[in-house]
Amino acid sequence: MAAEKWCGSAAAGAGDWGTKTVERVLPMLLVPVPAEATGRLGTRAQLHREQEVLGSLTAAGSLQVLSLRPGGRGAGGCSLDGPFRHFVWEDSHNSSTPTDKPRLLALSENHELLICEFNLKDGRCDGAILYNYSKDILQKLIEDQSISISLLSLRILSFHNNTSLLFINKCIVLHIMFPERDAEIRVLNCFTLPLPAQAVDSIIDAQLCKGIFFVLSSLGWIYIFDIVDGTHVAHVDLALHQEDICNEQQQEPAKISSFTSLKVSQDLDVVVIVSSSNSAIALNLNLYFRQHPRHLFHEKTLEDIPIEGAKGIDEDDPVNSDYNMKLTKFSFQVDRSWKAQLLSLNETIKSSKLEVSHYAPWFKDILHLESPESNNHCTSVPGWAFIPQDVMHSQYNFPQKDLAKTSDPGRAWKIMHISEQKEPIELKCVSVTGFTALFAWTVERTGYTIVLWDLETEGMQCFSIGKKCIPIDSSGDRQLCLVMTENGLSLIFFGLTQEEFLNRLMIHGSASTVDSLCHLNGWGRCSIPIHALEVTE
Repeated sequence: MAAEKWCGSAAAGAGDWGTKTVERVLPMLLVPVPAEATGRLGTRAQLHREQEVLGSLTAAGSLQVLSLRPGGRGAGGCSLDGPFRHFVWEDSHNSSTPTDKPRLLALSENHELLICEFNLKDGRCDGAILYNYSKDILQKLIEDQSISISLLSLRILSFHNNTSLLFINKCIVLHIMFPERDAEIRVLNCFTLPLPAQAVDSIIDAQLCKGIFFVLSSLGWIYIFDIVDGTHVAHVDLALHQEDICNEQQQEPAKISSFTSLKVSQDLDVVVIVSSSNSAIALNLNLYFRQHPRHLFHEKTLEDIPIEGAKGIDEDDPVNSDYNMKLTKFSFQVDRSWKAQLLSLNETIKSSKLEVSHYAPWFKDILHLESPESNNHCTSVPGWAFIPQDVMHSQYNFPQKDLAKTSDPGRAWKIMHISEQKEPIELKCVSVTGFTALFAWTVERTGYTIVLWDLETEGMQCFSIGKKCIPIDSSGDRQLCLVMTENGLSLIFFGLTQEEFLNRLMIHGSASTVDSLCHLNGWGRCSIPIHALEVTE
């Protein structure tokens, strides 16, 4: 693998906003895996969120599962023939599922659902199909809800605690509970999304995040729903990026071709939309709905806010008025003294640096935000044993960006043009946060390149991993860049060097972790002084 200093350009309109970055990329091997085992995997793989196992679909549609536990690495693998279209690991957080028996929900080519369980005891990886439900069974469940359809398409949105959310025919959401023992499959909810009639056939991608369902149309719209009852809470007109950028930059923006996929940040602040022309748009949803409030349908008005006085205080008391005014969007000073005015001005100046914090998030009035089926139950760092907690703690204790200094509250849209190459290219957004977006960029001739797009500086860093490496999808709130290389599972750090990482690891970790990582990655003798190593033990 080799690091590239810069590639492509991030642009807003016709101007080139791309910023070259210094080569500060560190690949680190975490789990050695024999080449024979990695060779059985497909072009992409999905890592279980809590357990040390990953799955991958091959070009032929078979499901390959590989254990990453000590003693099972390499030999601990199994295969299910399929052919399958896609699969979702069960979110086992707060679940009764045994930790050594992870499960997944797979969708076959003929729209059959299968629950598969894998026994990882003693270094093994034995797979078994627990339940399977045919297309006819699923269609009957929907018809029992007085919805007459012919099942043409199906997508698994989530699989948690023996329940699943399914997106059917690009317009129906089916929430089901799978049987335990001899019980029958049960429908918990089923509804048709209130999509415009012309939009149903144009739906090309969808994502469920924190109980909010985002649906992308090739016509240039994002429709947003409450996943609990299907309420249409908002929409985004992607064509407005042309108008808004033109107004902001006073120049004609570059044309963006049809959109192909979307990715929403876990905090619901940013959505990245990828186009078929190797371009991507990052949209700050808070700013968008502030600029286009009519596109947000369920924002509460002041009349909707219950105004209740604090207990034990008379309603005519000025303190009660001050308490109630805090519930509104307007400021009102009960104390009109000169001192109070100065204090108010001082607070205004201090808080002006964090302008974004003055506004509530766009989704504040959407009920059921933390839906139990949202597949997002834990905001902590993933607890994979193959990644030492010292490393995880060290990674997230690097100096973070100062929101007050770097955010640009005036610009909702940012555009990235990855490349002008004419050869076949596939661009996929792997993850996105409020600050960065991570992409897997595939070129037929050279293989995969990992691209990190800084949404604040609009600069990019590229890291070529070649044809024999596989990007790993890992769900969760943390942005991890995991790849399966010829040597095994690796973690790629952007923005630091080997020495910086080891120094940080020594502060937050232990000498044994440093020593094992140096040995595993062939980094030679550690440059940390021996007395420092002894102190951290």
